Amino acid sequence: MKKFLFLVNPISGSSPGTIVASRIAHALKGRVPYSQYDIVFTEKDIAAQASALAPHYEAVIGAGGDGTFGALVQAAAQTPNPPKIGVIPFGVGNDFARSLGVLEVLKHWGIPGMINMFLAGNTKMVDVLHINGEHLFSSYLGIGNDAKISNTFNHFRPRTPRSVAGLRIGINKVLYTGFSLRNLAYTIPFAFEIRYRNSSGRETCVNAPVGLHGILVTNSAIYAGGAKVSSRTDLSDGKFEVTVIKDIRHWWAMHLTRFFKMPLDELSPMVYQISTDWLKISLNGETFFQIDGEEPGPEITEAKSLEVKVSHQMEMFRP
Repeated sequence: MKKFLFLVNPISGSSPGTIVASRIAHALKGRVPYSQYDIVFTEKDIAAQASALAPHYEAVIGAGGDGTFGALVQAAAQTPNPPKIGVIPFGVGNDFARSLGVLEVLKHWGIPGMINMFLAGNTKMVDVLHINGEHLFSSYLGIGNDAKISNTFNHFRPRTPRSVAGLRIGINKVLYTGFSLRNLAYTIPFAFEIRYRNSSGRETCVNAPVGLHGILVTNSAIYAGGAKVSSRTDLSDGKFEVTVIKDIRHWWAMHLTRFFKMPLDELSPMVYQISTDWLKISLNGETFFQIDGEEPGPEITEAKSLEVKVSHQMEMFRP
């Protein structure tokens, strides 16, 4: 079994994959024998690729954005003896990397600093959630407005060749801002039911009216590239947070948390937010979904209800 597998997304948000791969190889030179690591570019189906490769490595590290990391977690979590998981954040949002404190390492010390972190071996056990007993994730599930914005952005964002991938940085930011403003008025067009287990262990039911902006189910402390959703977030507490974005005021408040440096439940105390280990949402129509920044398949988008639970924990690299 080899020590490290680096899965590099060649078209992730902020840096050409070939350059990232070259910097990883340079940082490893003389520190880890060539026979103990591999650097591989991701394929279209990252989860399937990672599932096939993960059992052969002690640690699997994704270089890319939230989507790359989410696919890696989805794959590794289903491996009989899961490897340690790491991320080198080169995406647009990098929400989970921010939550783990990993993005600061990259900003201050670059890829050599990231390699130092992996070799130091400091890890944290992180909750992994599953939806309807199938789809696994560790960062967030979005329903409604923000999911519509994210899906539209992913559909139209440029997929440039590796050699010019850096040109996407400014373009992606402009596109995301534009799609946010264009879709700002979207609301969930039907009423639905939310059930969850409260702090006393009892099942509680909330009826959500027509016209909600959205629902966020978050395990990560950071969302949408810097927004802070909840003061109660803990990656390892066996719980996740559910936030109801009632209207455009709550949407703006959430995105302003990055400037006020305080979470949404403190900036806007009237927002409806709970911590739980079990959630069931019964759907009465069609809307938009995103999981870790990516649009899920029909097993989620066409489901009549979504049941979210904490599945287990995985070992992830941290500073």
